Amino acid sequence: MDQGKPKPERKGEGEDAAPSFHRLAFENSSAAMIGVDADGTVAVANRAACRLIGDDPRGRAFLSLIREQDRPGLDQAIATFLAGAEDVSVLRREANGVIHLLQGDGQGSLPVEVALSRAGQRLLVTVRDIGSRIALRTIIENMPGAVTLFGPDLEMRACNAKLQALLGFPDSLFDGGLPSLETLLRYNAERGEYGPGDVDALVAERLRQARIPEAHVFERRRTDGTTLEIRGAPLPGGGFVTIYTDVTARKQAEEALQAAMAESERVRVHLHSVIEHLPQGVTVVDPGLDIVVWNQAFARLLDIPDTVMPPGEVVPYADAIRFVAERGDYGPGDPEDHVRQRVELARNPSQHRFERVLPTGRIIEVFGRPMSDGGFVTTYTDITDIRASARQLERTLALMDEIISRSVIAVFELDGDARFRFASGIERVLGYEMGEIDGRSLLEFVEPTARPVVMGWLAGDLAPGEKAVAPFRCKGGRQAWLELSGYGVDGGFRGVATDITEKHHQDLKIKTLVERLEQSALHDALTGLANRTKFTQRFDIECDRLVRSGKPMSLLVIDLDHFKAINDTFGHVVGDLVLKETAEVLQGSVRATDLVSRFGGEEFVVLLPETDMEGALTVAESLRGAVADRKIRAPGIAEPISVTGTFGVSSMDRDELLALDDFIDAADRAAYRGKRAGRNRVCAATDDAA
Repeated sequence: MDQGKPKPERKGEGEDAAPSFHRLAFENSSAAMIGVDADGTVAVANRAACRLIGDDPRGRAFLSLIREQDRPGLDQAIATFLAGAEDVSVLRREANGVIHLLQGDGQGSLPVEVALSRAGQRLLVTVRDIGSRIALRTIIENMPGAVTLFGPDLEMRACNAKLQALLGFPDSLFDGGLPSLETLLRYNAERGEYGPGDVDALVAERLRQARIPEAHVFERRRTDGTTLEIRGAPLPGGGFVTIYTDVTARKQAEEALQAAMAESERVRVHLHSVIEHLPQGVTVVDPGLDIVVWNQAFARLLDIPDTVMPPGEVVPYADAIRFVAERGDYGPGDPEDHVRQRVELARNPSQHRFERVLPTGRIIEVFGRPMSDGGFVTTYTDITDIRASARQLERTLALMDEIISRSVIAVFELDGDARFRFASGIERVLGYEMGEIDGRSLLEFVEPTARPVVMGWLAGDLAPGEKAVAPFRCKGGRQAWLELSGYGVDGGFRGVATDITEKHHQDLKIKTLVERLEQSALHDALTGLANRTKFTQRFDIECDRLVRSGKPMSLLVIDLDHFKAINDTFGHVVGDLVLKETAEVLQGSVRATDLVSRFGGEEFVVLLPETDMEGALTVAESLRGAVADRKIRAPGIAEPISVTGTFGVSSMDRDELLALDDFIDAADRAAYRGKRAGRNRVCAATDDAA
């Protein structure tokens, strides 16, 4: 840097001084302008140039203001102009990175566009800050979809690299520069993208719509079967911007989800029908303390009329409590005091089980438990068997009708060691200002368990176009899930970080809901054993295995002996205990590959894959002994209770396949013969009738 040469007077005195008008225009121009002498020294610089550089550059070599790696080629261009070239030249050097103007003490730099022109015996250099233009281009190139920008005359001003690949435009359309909107519309119309019709008419209609731009979002099914979401918005100065996103996978997922929801609805209707025909009453109270689900058995057991609980309507929990309190269900006292006490308990629900005697004399067992996201579910049981446990219902997560039009994103640039050297919008994503992260590593903000993923992304180990998703630790300790995309540049990396925290949590909630629905749909509520639905699914799988392997399969039907007498003598609570302990004995006495299930009442069914009749009889005899040996101790009963079971056994092989109902019926008839023969025994379906 030439610091020794004296600086000329800013007023421009001497033989090169410009007239006052031109000098004032030069000094007050919003464009940064620098006058360079024949020896390459800055002779004059206006206020805009001084502000841009952060210092008065007069007397310094012009090339000393340019970042060192950007100087090659620029010195020749300056020499050419000083030698007498007349044409104005604009230097951006887009292919190899922009020209960077050093600022202040030379520690910072600014991307600029440099224009050279002659001004008398001097070279006039006009400098424009193009940092925002680069940031915009980076955003456009790293958008998840294709982007186009059209001006008021429907000429394309900009597009990203994804446009051709996503919309299938050939290189020939771009050979002469960016194509016009009419060119693109005609190409699409000719290949049938807009359906049948006259090409000129199709193009004319779309051009008419484009000349009156309005914000719009729609989907278009392309001829190759993919689905595009097209989202457009007008620009303030005329023209419009359009974003094209391939939503084929999302549409397929939506269709799969709709199918799953339809299946869930079928199961829900089936379960609702089961609930409605059970003697158990069921209620579900949401976090807002409204009763959102109940069955007729509940209203019947508690003798609540339709005027209090109209079918199909949401009923405030307090209204139902007030009705039963006013008729004396909770004993003496002010009914409103009872309401307040129970509403307060409902706001902080905990698992509970107790018995209540109604004014009618019926004894109701009340069992309630809270749901994970608030609210609680309660079952009301009379003297009948418990056919289903309390079912928890959650409000289904609302699916978003459209893609978020604006996301929280940050554009950043890293050096070769993944340290930040530029970031825009990072405060909206991580909560840090640029000054707080400048020079710090991106990996410093990634949760330790996810750093290998981000390191692999930076190293280019992921598949082309694949994005990295990882949890980040924000300022203040908050965790955010970010989706990262970008590309290598200048020995470093440029990228975009998008906050997808909300979507990540929604995905986790949906997964949890599906798992809970699947559990409740496939298992017996009382014993936890497989129900008939799960048993049927497993039977179909084992039948296919039997056909492939040729190995036989057997089935046991177990009917507990004198179970009605246990219920009549000790009550249904003890009867339920007997069923649960019997289920525990059976489950703990078979192989992991066997399946124990309860279809209802006191009957159990066991599926024994790869087991012939002889082996099944051995297993049945072992189970019969285990059930008989179990001593069941019930609260309030001095002596332990023993129970026996009668076992029916059926078997089939590849040469004589049976439908499930026939398979069960064969074992059931064998168990019936065992009952007639005295109970507590094992009978095979091949045995002759007594």
